[in-house]
Amino acid sequence: MRDLLELTKPRITVLILVCTAVGYYFGGSFHIATFIHALLGTALMASGTAALNQWYEADSDAKMRRTSRRPIPAGRIQRTDALAFGAWLSITGFAEL
Repeated sequence: MRDLLELTKPRITVLILVCTAVGYYFGGSFHIATFIHALLGTALMASGTAALNQWYEADSDAKMRRTSRRPIPAGRIQRTDALAFGAWLSITGFAEL
């Protein structure tokens, strides 16, 4: 479970959510339900994109010391599992938005 969370790059996702929240706030009328759906969908899309990026970059990540310990190059998660997880998060986020 921890490795799947690492695939989503949670720190980057939080920064994206902060930007989304600020943008929504300054966008005009505020509706709490729409705001929550926007944040949830954005979180899922950002997490899915991060997982798909790590799936796509796994070969080059394995060659660099800084990234070689990520879940896919380290062998803790299979590439097909990462692809399915990232696609599921992205599709779910798209549907939410």
